[in-house]
Amino acid sequence: RSRGLGDVYKRQMYLSTKLAKEMNITMNDRLEFGCDENNPKEWFLHKTTDKRGFPLQFNRGGTRLRNKYICKTILDIAKVKESATFLVSKDPVKTELGPFYRIILSCPILPKNKPKL
Repeated sequence: RSRGLGDVYKRQMYLSTKLAKEMNITMNDRLEFGCDENNPKEWFLHKTTDKRGFPLQFNRGGTRLRNKYICKTILDIAKVKESATFLVSKDPVKTELGPFYRIILSCPILPKNKPKL
């Protein structure tokens, strides 16, 4: 089973409410991203309180991360030109830094209609 990472649009990423709840993300948390050294097309995310992690923004629309490099990299690997929703593995990879959740890039979910600007 998987959960949604959320839309990546205009270099922004949103975490689904379900994913944020299951990862127990709070106002003080940040996200770290990493890729597999042996397979740079495999990307993972990890919840942290370390200041080196990317800060999150909470609002009624969900939990948002804005980082142009990460968003562009993930979209380019998935060969998506505009916005997309990505699933995240339910079972994390356990590391000494804590659990890392694989972002499933092989099957991006594309929006039916383009968002209005």
